[in-house]
Amino acid sequence: VVFAPPPRCQFDSLQLAASGETAVSDLMAALALQQLIAASRDADSPQLESLDARIRASIRLLISMQNRDGGWSWTGRSTQSDPYSSARLLWAFHQAKQAGYRLSDVGLNAAARFVEQQLSQTRLTDFETKAILLHALAAAGRADFPLANQLDRNRNDLSTAGLPYLTLAFIELDRKQTAEELLTLVADRDLTSDAPNGQARVGALPLCRAETQRRALYALALDAVAPADARLKQQVDWLMAHRTGHRWSPDQATGPAMQAVCRGFARTRFAGERYRLTLFVNDLKVREIEVDADSPTQTIDVPSELLAKQGRQQVRFEITGRGRYSYQCTLGGFV
Repeated sequence: VVFAPPPRCQFDSLQLAASGETAVSDLMAALALQQLIAASRDADSPQLESLDARIRASIRLLISMQNRDGGWSWTGRSTQSDPYSSARLLWAFHQAKQAGYRLSDVGLNAAARFVEQQLSQTRLTDFETKAILLHALAAAGRADFPLANQLDRNRNDLSTAGLPYLTLAFIELDRKQTAEELLTLVADRDLTSDAPNGQARVGALPLCRAETQRRALYALALDAVAPADARLKQQVDWLMAHRTGHRWSPDQATGPAMQAVCRGFARTRFAGERYRLTLFVNDLKVREIEVDADSPTQTIDVPSELLAKQGRQQVRFEITGRGRYSYQCTLGGFV
């Protein structure tokens, strides 16, 4: 997600994304991966250093894109700040601050003031925009309680994307019971559509039109309120099956999707795993290993005589037991 060169399908998707949008997704994804690896059996992985470097680079880049009014544009190159991009940046920066990265209070306060200003100028009946901006302010510790209650009273009129944002806002406000009620309402919605009644909706915000975005936000809310709910695994599995290359499309969904996936894997991936894994290269058995929850990442050297002199190499695994695994093949030190 963060380091691999993009395959063609992902490259085409990135062509449609702005540099600022991609940088925010990189920051959110790297923070999620850092937390996942630090809590796993690979806590001493050198990848943590690479992730730390990427996080710091993303923060520096995004700080340089902040406009004088405290907000950010969608492209990251315009002086006209966008409320949705700014809300997303405010959310991501406070995640970085919670992870221990130093950020200027001056810049964060300016960003929060810009989002508050945009919120005050939002139409009274634009509940969707209000929910998105309220969530960012709640993450920053500057939520408007009366507005949150107002949106809750109008929950049935919120879009399927707006509902998870409002749910996440109430989670930040430590109102778990209300968040649970909102999640029940989301579960009754059609996640393939953004409209409350499942019909096409005129004027829907572009960032809310993506099913990946809606499902990622829903998964994040489920993880915070009902981590044992079977629907969380369903959403994580859906996200893993609907990647475009290594990331998600549109690219702005990559940040929330990676966070949902990492949190879901942190709870379930290594729990209770114990299995035997047999590696075959070109149909020849190379090695058999036993894997359990305490097993570290293993490196297996494949003898050169097992490699085909021409054509593609075939790698195959046979698993005995239940569990998940991932692997990476390298040749001569290169992936």
